[in-house]
Amino acid sequence: MSLSDKRILIIEDNVVNMKLFTLMLETAGYTVWGAENAEVGLPMVEERQPDLILMDIVLKGNMDGVETALQIQRRQDVPVIYLTAYADNHTLERAKVTSPAGYMLKPYQANELRTTIELALHRAQHDRHMRERLRWIATTVRCIGDGIVTTDRGGRVTYMNPAAEEFTRVTQEEAVGMSVTALMGFPDD
Repeated sequence: MSLSDKRILIIEDNVVNMKLFTLMLETAGYTVWGAENAEVGLPMVEERQPDLILMDIVLKGNMDGVETALQIQRRQDVPVIYLTAYADNHTLERAKVTSPAGYMLKPYQANELRTTIELALHRAQHDRHMRERLRWIATTVRCIGDGIVTTDRGGRVTYMNPAAEEFTRVTQEEAVGMSVTALMGFPDD
């Protein structure tokens, strides 16, 4: 994916900052849209499918940046980078709930912003790829005709596929946390 293929939504209520970010990012080759608050930004996330969102934490309107990020997470898998002047403990703790892809304190330079964006986009692509692989593995394990039981280091069951449930006549829900020896009908030592 080239830079021109990367779409960024900026949600920022300060018009001067919005224009500055837009100019910096368009100059770097990104496709950029702007929204001045959550009420305008949330529909844009649905309609335009951005690859990344840059968002101020303090926004005018009914929702601040943290609340907006939570709404976005419920609907879409789009990474958010906070651009803010606030680094107090309360704000940081609220922001952590959304697991942001980045948190930049104002003022910042164009190269810092671009580096943070590129790393966030790379991480998001990697995370999507890993989730796809995990879904594929989970589907494969569920469909295998042989019984598969996984355990933790202590020998306690963490997962059983349907074939193992059929063989042991114990459901996964019943087996999780049980010792594997007890599951197989052997006495625990």
